[in-house]
Amino acid sequence: MKKVFIDISEMVRLPYISGIQRVVIEILKEWVQTIPDFASIMTFDYPRKEYRILDAKWFLSAAGNAKQMKKRWLHYTESKKIEDFSEGDVFFDLDSAWISPLKRSWLLPQLKVQGVKIVVQIYDIIPVMHPEYCHAYTVLSFLEYLGAHLTNADLMIANAQATIDAMRVLTEETGSPMPETAVVPLGCDFSEKKDAVRDRNAVREKIRKIPEKGKYILMVGTIEPRKNHAYVLNAFDQTLFEQGVNLVFAGRIGWNMADFAERIQSHPQQGKQFYHIPDGNDDEIAWLYENAYAVALPSLDEGFGLPIIEAFLHGTPVLASDIPVLREVGRNDCTYFKVSNTASFIEKVLELLANEQQYQKLKKHLLLYRPYTWCESAKRMWDIVNS
Repeated sequence: MKKVFIDISEMVRLPYISGIQRVVIEILKEWVQTIPDFASIMTFDYPRKEYRILDAKWFLSAAGNAKQMKKRWLHYTESKKIEDFSEGDVFFDLDSAWISPLKRSWLLPQLKVQGVKIVVQIYDIIPVMHPEYCHAYTVLSFLEYLGAHLTNADLMIANAQATIDAMRVLTEETGSPMPETAVVPLGCDFSEKKDAVRDRNAVREKIRKIPEKGKYILMVGTIEPRKNHAYVLNAFDQTLFEQGVNLVFAGRIGWNMADFAERIQSHPQQGKQFYHIPDGNDDEIAWLYENAYAVALPSLDEGFGLPIIEAFLHGTPVLASDIPVLREVGRNDCTYFKVSNTASFIEKVLELLANEQQYQKLKKHLLLYRPYTWCESAKRMWDIVNS
């Protein structure tokens, strides 16, 4: 009987839970709760050179608690050596495996010889298409990982058609094989969370007071080169602060941003019209979304663009860079601008400010927005994997 094995080794190896691993948790939670005799969730034991199978019910109780998702807390049911995988089994790379010490160029050919079907979730191919936005180690690791899957995978799943299109361009230019592909949008149904987590006491006073200071535009996410925070701050320095609009960055400082971090910390409007929240909890981020005048997403490239969906669910308009993947996710509900110059962004903001009736019409329209749910996302992914 076919069995699906999901490798989540990076989730338990790393000292944090990344955005990608939050996706992994949501998908696996749905599968554990809805599928009888669910597939095996596993982590690789490097000293033993074998996989260890996690107890699925324990995973369900521990998922979402970053402190519990560490190796010393894991509950295992059995071990499985690489040579023990059987013909017809499915190996599903759902986690951020490109940073794994277990190199896929070594692992996948062995599984392939044993008749194992290989499926991979590709979140984006930014390290290949835009290496300038990534650390050199990430670029090299991702090239090895992607090359191994292009050679061995039976199926590639992406969150957006734009990622598949970019993959086709890449494989045509390099002469690489292109596996079968499928698109499964990410879920984003935190309607329960939106109603339930409004614990005002969990929102620090300094954050609760931000809406009282006036209209603000919000950016959510790690501050890194491709997210293009400098573009928005430049636009505010040029015009928008003078127009009485405030700016909030909610996200930690990422790779290669030391100079920009200094600019943030020393900015003359810091704490007045400009706020950086590096450590916001879920309640605080929800509070900022809900009270924002608009959300800005000026990314130079994205795998999906989840802040668009999160903003829509809070009824908040979005200003997004005019790139294919954000057009795909935001459709006609976003206001798009060109990232080639800040004048485009400034113009769109000023247009919103000048037409209150149109702004309120946009907010009212967003009340009808329905996202792709995690249940739908997980079901579609499972059906494809088992096809």
